[in-house]
Amino acid sequence: MVAMKLFHLIETTPNGLRAARSFLQEMNAESRTFASVREALAANEVPDMVVFLAPKDEAQYKADMKELSGTSWYGSVPRINVLPLALALHRRTAVMISGEKEFTLPLDKQKFLAEVTRCLHIPQRRTFQIIVSIQVPDSNIQFSGVSLDFSETGMGFESRAAFSVHQQMRISFVNPKTKARLRLQAEVARKAPAATADNFVYGVRFADLSRRDLDELKKFIGE
Repeated sequence: MVAMKLFHLIETTPNGLRAARSFLQEMNAESRTFASVREALAANEVPDMVVFLAPKDEAQYKADMKELSGTSWYGSVPRINVLPLALALHRRTAVMISGEKEFTLPLDKQKFLAEVTRCLHIPQRRTFQIIVSIQVPDSNIQFSGVSLDFSETGMGFESRAAFSVHQQMRISFVNPKTKARLRLQAEVARKAPAATADNFVYGVRFADLSRRDLDELKKFIGE
C-alpha cells in the first residue's frame, strides 16, 4: 500500500485529475488538490510525488514548469505531468528531466500506477477480487467484503459494513491456487464511499504478521 505517501495534485482545470485521484485512493494514498502551481507552493510542504495537469497553452505550461523546477525543495520531488492530447503532440521530441514523466489524457490506469510504484519504490501489489471475511474484536458477527488489491503491508476491500478508521479487525480469505487460508490482523487506515450505493472502500494495514502469514502472502501476491 502507499499509506503515509502524500501526493500533490495540481489541477489547471477543475476535476481534470479526477481519474488520478481515484487511482490513488484505491492505493490508499493521501492526496491534496491545488488549483495552481502557486497555490501548491504556498502550502509549504514537501509531498512524495506531484501530479500536474498541464494547461492547454504551451507557453503557460513552460512557465509553470519553470516555477515548479525553480523551487529547490519542491522541484526535486518526483513528478508526473499529465498533458492534454493537443499539447502532447507538440512535445513529442521534448527531453524529460530526471524524476519527471509525461502522460497523455485520458490516463492509462495500469501505466500510471506502474510509474507511481516504480518511482516511489512501493512494494509489489496484486489486484485481485475474492470474497474476504471480516471480524472485529468483541463481536461474533462475521462481515463480508470483496478484495480490491493486496500488498505485503496491507490491502484494499469493498464492503457494505461500516467500520471506522483505526478499527482493529481480522481479515481471512483463501488463496484460490494453494487453498491455504490466511487470517491476518489489520487496522483500517482509510475509508471512502464506494461507487456502489451504500458500500465503502477501505484501505487497511496489516499488523503482527507471523512468518508463515508473510510467506503465504508473498506467494499469493507473486502468483
